[in-house]
Amino acid sequence: MRQPLSQIKIENIFIYLAFLCFIFISSYDAPFSFDVPFPAIALSVLLLILCFIPNLGSSIRLNPIIFFIIGRTVIFCANAALLGLGVTVILGELVTSLTCILVFVFISNFGETNIIKNICLMFSFVVSVQLFIGFILNGFSDKSIIVSGIGASNYAATFLVVCITYLIFAHLNKWQWLIVIFDALILLLTLSFGAYMALFIVICVFLRKQINWRNKQTRKKIFFVFVLLLFVFIAFLCSGIGKSILKKFEEKLLALFSGNWKVFGSSRIEVYSCSLRNFKEHFLFGNIINPVEIQHDHLEYYADARAHNFLLESLVRYGLCGTIFNALIFYCIIKKYRKMIVNDKSVYAAFIALVAALLHGFVEPNFFTMHFEIFIWLFIGELYFKERIAINKVGKVLYA
Repeated sequence: MRQPLSQIKIENIFIYLAFLCFIFISSYDAPFSFDVPFPAIALSVLLLILCFIPNLGSSIRLNPIIFFIIGRTVIFCANAALLGLGVTVILGELVTSLTCILVFVFISNFGETNIIKNICLMFSFVVSVQLFIGFILNGFSDKSIIVSGIGASNYAATFLVVCITYLIFAHLNKWQWLIVIFDALILLLTLSFGAYMALFIVICVFLRKQINWRNKQTRKKIFFVFVLLLFVFIAFLCSGIGKSILKKFEEKLLALFSGNWKVFGSSRIEVYSCSLRNFKEHFLFGNIINPVEIQHDHLEYYADARAHNFLLESLVRYGLCGTIFNALIFYCIIKKYRKMIVNDKSVYAAFIALVAALLHGFVEPNFFTMHFEIFIWLFIGELYFKERIAINKVGKVLYA
């Protein structure tokens, strides 16, 4: 049921604005975005704090998962200080952790049924519009100029992947489905091969779980839709826009079958090798900074690169000790999901969105980056919010 505007909680307006700030206040030269002379995250933190003011008289349940975030943050900050990395690095981690905790605590205690869906719809639509306008103005083939307010092509694709995943498993009306289709088309234009693979797996899961294949009429409809989409896709690939995507696939397949792993993985093998070396230098608490050298036609050096793999990223940033806290967080999420009623669509959607993020995170830098880390705690908060609602219905009290 659609929620009337008059019934939307005022504190939820603040959280919508907090996430929209990530897109509109940006140093990237994207449509409808602008930069400010102070850290933009500060405004988002202020808006998230304002979310709690209308609920000052309400009890707040603090889950142990919060202390795992605090634990890894303490390890990171102490290690950064010992390595002499400066105040900026420490403040960045502190602000990110604080914002993740604020999002998680608010959603898990004061969320409402459609809040995650609304954020995903708004966030993904604005990102897609920014990318689309950029495509129109600058062309489609050069990844270096594909940017939105949240980031460049591959990074913007990480947000579209999780939003699309959550939305296709949630309750949507026909207008909301149009937004999802638009998002998916824009995702293709980002030329992010890792995002293509993650979305393909998600769609396979959707077709397997959401469609009754035993029904003969359903199979006929699916076949008709498949043939129609196949013709549309072929026509799209023959267009000027689609040719850049087709070229991307040709390059990847040629590299795969020729054994050219450097091209197939966009030099990720070298990045992984450097990241593993950096982890070994400070394996207990992490190297934090991740210098990477990539040999193309000439040597490319990055003073602090992303590992492009969430496990390596965790090891480099937090070491074995901090990664234990990340593993505990993951364990809590799995345990919580197994306790929940899995036929709750929003719970299932949140969990599958997390799985999609993990799949994409094997080859792209999403986890442990400031904005994505904050975004992912929306879905984690959803799991705990729905458990709280279920317990309230039967009149029980849960002690986490």
